Amino acid sequence: MDLNNDIKEKWKVKINHRNWREVCSKAFVMLTMASPGEVICIVGPSRIGKSELIKEMSKKLSDGNRFEDSGLLPVVSVSAANTGQNGIFQTKSFTLRMLEAVKNPIYSSANNFDDDFACQKIDRKTESELRLALERALIIRKTRFLFIDEIQHVRYTTKGSNAPCAVMESLKCLAETAQVVLVFVGTYPILDIIENSPHLTARKHEIHFPRYYTDKEDLKEFARILMAYEEIMDLHKTVKPLVKDISMFYEGSFGCIGLLYFWLKRASAFAIAGNQKVTKKILEEAVLSYSSRKGLANEIFYGEEKIYGGKIEFSNNVVERYISSKETKISKKKCSKPFQRKAVRMEPGNRMLGRK
Repeated sequence: MDLNNDIKEKWKVKINHRNWREVCSKAFVMLTMASPGEVICIVGPSRIGKSELIKEMSKKLSDGNRFEDSGLLPVVSVSAANTGQNGIFQTKSFTLRMLEAVKNPIYSSANNFDDDFACQKIDRKTESELRLALERALIIRKTRFLFIDEIQHVRYTTKGSNAPCAVMESLKCLAETAQVVLVFVGTYPILDIIENSPHLTARKHEIHFPRYYTDKEDLKEFARILMAYEEIMDLHKTVKPLVKDISMFYEGSFGCIGLLYFWLKRASAFAIAGNQKVTKKILEEAVLSYSSRKGLANEIFYGEEKIYGGKIEFSNNVVERYISSKETKISKKKCSKPFQRKAVRMEPGNRMLGRK
């Protein structure tokens, strides 16, 4: 339907907001300054825009290169999918995915899709042989940057508690051998994996892609983004302007623009299905469920505590803070996790040994 196509085109909108610009700038400078074999870790909450960041960096770093013309791949991007049985992350399967991404002419299943014998031959190859082929392919394609998205999936390996760390260290060795800059991109759980590897910790550059917080400047930018989405939505007059309900939108998205985008897109779809405009009731129906928000909240709090050394509040009288003309400065205070009792803190002293 033409109507559906029009709606799809509308929702392809990309808002050039402040956090996006800052992270793009940091990532590009860091990548161009990095030496072969170094590791850059881009981390942030779910639905913050990390995968879009990879696409943006790939365009800039490729510098107009066309594989069809040159046969070269200065930038290779692959997702660390847990495609094994019962959702297990398998290193051999992942190596094959990287071989496909680097367009290896022999070990790419895409090139041998209709050739059963070729597929069986690939299956019989050992992981060491595939790894060597991957190293050679990266060198021949003159790959300089290897992006691995969703790297947190390596935690689903099953060969022991140190297996995820071993996988990431193995990838670091691959980067050194093939002389590529390795870029890990993922959500906060990757911090736990890297934390257990002093070898990686001392050799990585970390870039945090943050959500928007509840200080005055962040809320102003969040409000500007809301107003931009308002332009493409068929809203009922009772919900205009969206910024008057900024508290609801902030708390439903935790300041993550990707979560806000998918929430408003769902609301628009619900409204179209009911042949009506977007109302407050539809917006409330389209927000993520309580259990989903709880899981996201816990992951965000945990990750930010890892990065900042303390917890940053989600919201505290968001509307009042936004509209207050007397506000001067809002500190990012520590607070307890949502949906949980306030943690009991140890008394001063040797907390490693317990309460005195």
